[in-house]
Amino acid sequence: MLYRPHMNADKRTNSRASISRNLLNRFYTLTFEAELQLSGVPLSPLADLCARSLLPKSYFSGISIEDIKGRDPVDLSLETTGAEKPKAHELLYIGATTYEDKEAFQDGEPSPFHLHLYSDFESYPNELHIAHRTRLECSRELPYPPYLAAFVCPGSLFALRFGFERYEPVRPIAFFGPSPTVVEQICIDGDTESVQIRITSERIPRKGELPFQGLELIQKLHALLSSKYSFDFIKSLTTY
Repeated sequence: MLYRPHMNADKRTNSRASISRNLLNRFYTLTFEAELQLSGVPLSPLADLCARSLLPKSYFSGISIEDIKGRDPVDLSLETTGAEKPKAHELLYIGATTYEDKEAFQDGEPSPFHLHLYSDFESYPNELHIAHRTRLECSRELPYPPYLAAFVCPGSLFALRFGFERYEPVRPIAFFGPSPTVVEQICIDGDTESVQIRITSERIPRKGELPFQGLELIQKLHALLSSKYSFDFIKSLTTY
């Protein structure tokens, strides 16, 4: 074995982090998993953060994005009843039960609502980068911006998926030039009972440093998870 990872298990949240030195470059590789039991706390604050803050609002308009790709469609850690499975690489999924219109609201007949934000391969702009195009699919037309879906129907939200892979130019072997390679990944899966978070990063410069540097993703997640779900995310992420 090239390394012996140091692991920490948080009994309250079932979290575990491990870190190892990559002998081929100057970075460490971090692997992190956590499961939070919601215990009556709604899923909607986390879903709203993912839709409105962790993803740029422009993603919902069908734009070209560079060096970012949605999570693999077969990478599902929760099988939630009523949730739709992804058809492509997926950045966000929200499943809820809502009223289609005012008439349905008056009659008291809610129906399932599904929102998918996909990323489809577009091109290689050059040998160092890869581009994908975002694509929004909703089960019905919305009278409000799609990134507000979790905010508008908080009480009826029953499923959340969020995640993406981040690329950087990497030289695999000294004789070859660099090419876009996945170096970091995050996946969040949630239902009405629990939330699962998985992170892999090959770009940790020093022990104790956070992944996804420059994106403020970890800091935003920590602020919400600590205030709404009593989970010290950063401490769990940096305790090996």
